[in-house]
Formats: sequence, C-alpha cells, structure tokens
Amino acid sequence: MEVYRSDGEVNGFSKLAEKYGLLKLGGSDFHGRGGKDESDVGTVKLAITTLCCFLKMARSIWSSAMKDILLKFAEGLLQI
Repeated sequence: MEVYRSDGEVNGFSKLAEKYGLLKLGGSDFHGRGGKDESDVGTVKLAITTLCCFLKMARSIWSSAMKDILLKFAEGLLQI
C-alpha cells in the first residue's frame, strides 16, 4: 500500500496498512515535470526497514532476475 507519499498523509495510511497486514510502500506521485504542484522524483523518503521488507517479500522475483543478468554478463552476452 502506498503509505509514504508526497502529500504527507503517512499516519492514516500507515494505520490502515497495519490493520490489514499490508506492506507499506511509497511514491512521489510523479507524473512529469512542469506542474506547479508536481513533486520531484526522489522527494519521498522511505525508511530502510521498509525497503528491506519489500526486498524480502519480492526476493524470488528480483533474485532470479539478478542471477540471469549476472550469468549473461559472465557469458559475454551482456555488455555495460
């Protein structure tokens, strides 16, 4: 659930996520530069514990993707 937000409504959304056992994530609500009310990418800060919870939950997805990338790089199929 998007708890950490650019509008500062963290507390209410945090309580909802806890009530329903949802993972707390965040977003800047960035839709492009130019709007007077647009927040920049990276302005919403996440706690390191939030990032760790996300990585732990999504490990099966990101770890296999990283393994594929590293194998392709080792085999010379991927250049940086």
